[in-house]
Amino acid sequence: MANRIITVDCLPFIDRESLQPEWRLAAFVDVETTGLSKTLDEIIEIAVELFAFDPGTGEIKGVIEEYVGLREPGCPISEGAARVHGITPRMVKGKRLDDRKILSLCNEAALIVSHNAAFDRDFICKLYPDLAMKEWLCSMRGISWRNKGFRSCSLQNLLQTHNIVTGTSHRAGSDARASVLLLSMRDREGNTYFSELLHKASIPLTDEEKLVLEMIQDLVKDQTTNIGWHKTTSYVAVGLEDGAYWFIRFKWGPKAKYIVLRQSTDLERERIDVTGLESIKEYAEAIRAACLASIRWHDMAEQYKGRLGEEVVSEISARDLLKAHRTRDRIRKPVHKRSSEKTAAAGSGCMGCLLPMIVVLMVFGLVVCVYLF
Repeated sequence: MANRIITVDCLPFIDRESLQPEWRLAAFVDVETTGLSKTLDEIIEIAVELFAFDPGTGEIKGVIEEYVGLREPGCPISEGAARVHGITPRMVKGKRLDDRKILSLCNEAALIVSHNAAFDRDFICKLYPDLAMKEWLCSMRGISWRNKGFRSCSLQNLLQTHNIVTGTSHRAGSDARASVLLLSMRDREGNTYFSELLHKASIPLTDEEKLVLEMIQDLVKDQTTNIGWHKTTSYVAVGLEDGAYWFIRFKWGPKAKYIVLRQSTDLERERIDVTGLESIKEYAEAIRAACLASIRWHDMAEQYKGRLGEEVVSEISARDLLKAHRTRDRIRKPVHKRSSEKTAAAGSGCMGCLLPMIVVLMVFGLVVCVYLF
């Protein structure tokens, strides 16, 4: 890379009147939080950069509008988080986000981009559930940084390697602006980094996946007609557009066929391997059975009223799935059962260790008594 220092001011601002018909809009979002727990911690700063791009070339034309705001959380800021972003309780006291502005910018965008989207997306969607139905792209995992010669895909490392100076690192505003500038830069082949990310934006469904979605739609037609889906390279996530909660994920492929039932951030996800099923119809029926056994629609409706941190997907029993698609040997045991088994095993292991020690101590005591008397 050249040694020329690049500042975030190099990224141009353009007005809406200058937008060309073929251009599209995207929103880059970044958050700072009270900590790393997606259920216990909260957002304290959010930045949104609405920018225009050419979908044909992947060239970023400029920033249309931006928003940066602080928010007073309902929980303390952890020491570890404060050391990273430097935000103190005094700085956020009495601060509130402009919800209308944030939603306006994000809804205007065709897609949302974030560096480590798995982290930012969960925090943002706790505040704004409707944004979960937007298409999200991850600039950290969606670009092959290591194949391009970079040792790390962390944002600060990439900015430093590209000589991009932010002024204030680990703050949402400067990080978001610098990230858009980074994505506008070109690799050795002359393509923008953003163009590689765009290639993963719209992954079409296969005929098999369409069949599965049709069966899920038929299953839930009495509850809602607002089924939404989001396909990545790893799975298809299915949820409700009005509540934006992904209630099931599935994958169909020649080498991997599985259903993911659990969507909690705290609990281990329940994956059921159904590779042994011979046809997509059997697989779709297995999905149908999983939905019937795992979804509580009343609780889910309550979840949509704002309690996104609660678990709404119930345990699915091995017996139910055994009846559905004969995959008993492949079904993983529920988390709480595995935990109790581990506890019981640990207890029996401890007893096994204690008995020899007791025998040794008794023998030692007997020897001492004989020696003394």
